[in-house]
This record gives sequence, structure tokens and C-alpha cells, in this order.
Amino acid sequence: MNNNPNKRKLETERAMRIYMRMEDCHLIITEVYEKLVDRDFESVPVKVKILISDLRMILKSMEDDDF
Repeated sequence: MNNNPNKRKLETERAMRIYMRMEDCHLIITEVYEKLVDRDFESVPVKVKILISDLRMILKSMEDDDF
């Protein structure tokens, strides 16, 4: 474990960013699942497009080593 407080702070902030992004994706996936099960398709395309966009941002962040 690194004893540098600044490095720990940066890693904690990074972990929180990852957590928040994953939480957002999880919420969207849950909503899409519920809508599909209920055969309530109206909002599903928009939610799926948002999810795709979020996943592309994750890929971009990984490519740029900016996570």
C-alpha cells in the first residue's frame, strides 16, 4: 500500500468515479430489464442508447488511461 496521502486521495477519487459510472449503468440496465419484462418498450430505445454511450465513454477512458 502506498503511504503517500495525495496518491491515496487520487486513487480514492478514481475508485469513486468508476463506482459512479458502474452504478449509473447498473440502474439503466435494471430499468431496461423491467421495461422489457413488462412489455413497456416505449422508453427502452432511449435507455439503451444512453447505456451504449456510457459504455463508449468507459472504453474511451480506458484507452486514454483516464479512469
